[in-house]
Amino acid sequence: MDTLGIDPQTIAFYDDNADAYADCAETEHGVIHLAQFAADLPSGARVLDFGAGDGWAAGWLAAEGFEAVAYDASEALLALAAQRPGVETQQGSFEELEAFGEYDGVWASFSLLHAPRAALPSNLSRLATALVPGGRLFVGLKQGVEERRDRLGRFYAYFDADEVIEALGATGFDVLRATSSEGRGMAGDIETSLYFHARLAP
Repeated sequence: MDTLGIDPQTIAFYDDNADAYADCAETEHGVIHLAQFAADLPSGARVLDFGAGDGWAAGWLAAEGFEAVAYDASEALLALAAQRPGVETQQGSFEELEAFGEYDGVWASFSLLHAPRAALPSNLSRLATALVPGGRLFVGLKQGVEERRDRLGRFYAYFDADEVIEALGATGFDVLRATSSEGRGMAGDIETSLYFHARLAP
C-alpha cells in the first residue's frame, strides 16, 4: 500500500473487472439496509457514497430525491457510477477525502475493509468530519480479526463487531443498529457481514 492507504492490486482488480463487479454489487441485504439508512435522512439530504463502486447505491439514492455523491478510487467503477442519473462523482483514496460538515449522511458499504485495520479510527474520524452534527452513517464490514487477500487478490481487513462499535463511539457516533448476516461474495467464499447504522452526536 502507498502512503494514502491505497492497495494498487485491489484498485487494479476493480479497474479490470468493473462490469463483472457491477453484476453482483447490488444485493438484497444491501437494498434493505440502504432503505433503512435513507429513512433516517431528511428530505433531499446530501449523501456521500464512500467507496461507491459502480454507484448502485448512489443511483438508488438519487432516484429517491437525495443529492448523491459517488466517491471511489477506481476510475473504471466511477465511469459506471457517472452513467446513473443524478449522481455526482469524485475520484480519490480514503485519505484524500476533504469534506467538512458537507453531508447529511455517509454510506460506507464494504469499502473501509479495503484499508488496513489500523486505519479504521482515522477513516471513521474523516467521515465524522464530513458529516453535519446529527448526520447518519452506515458501515458494512466483514467479521474476523485478520488482514488477507481473497481468491481474487483483493486486500481485506476483517473486524469484530464490538471493536467497530467501540471505534464508532470513540469517534462521536451513537450506534443505532448493529446486525449481521452470512452470504457469498464475488470470490465465492461464505462470510459473515456486519452492518452498523450510526448517528453523529449533535
